[in-house]
Amino acid sequence: MPEDKINEINMDMGSGNSKIESISADKIKIDCGSGNVEIENADYNKMNIEMGS
Repeated sequence: MPEDKINEINMDMGSGNSKIESISADKIKIDCGSGNVEIENADYNKMNIEMGS
């Protein structure tokens, strides 16, 4: 399966788990009220993660 280049990713979760693998993005923003975020094998220029707890 070919891997597409994504320019911007926004994730906003009230509560939950997010797992990202093999991502290539210029900008990624993850906002979690409460939860776990796992990012593996990432290639990004700008990254912003906000977690309430």
